[in-house]
Amino acid sequence: MTQTTRLLDELRPSRYALDITVSLDRFTYAVRETIGFELSGPNRRLQFHGVGLRDISARLHGGPAAKRVQLDEASQTVSLYFEEPVLAGQQQLDL
Repeated sequence: MTQTTRLLDELRPSRYALDITVSLDRFTYAVRETIGFELSGPNRRLQFHGVGLRDISARLHGGPAAKRVQLDEASQTVSLYFEEPVLAGQQQLDL
């Protein structure tokens, strides 16, 4: 059974974009996602809903990569931890 998790009030996603590449020869696919969001205050942790994720890397658009990615199947979330606080304002995250 999964638990319902409320995300951080400080983070408001505003846009999602997906780029899906399919290889019919290899029967594989790869997905790149960009999430636009507004952060009301600086934070070292960003948390999003996510189900069935694996092999995740994340980087702020034009900025640093997350130093740690934590997947939580029970709460269906992914938490991204950065070395320095992510600044308040409009941001883009590349996954």
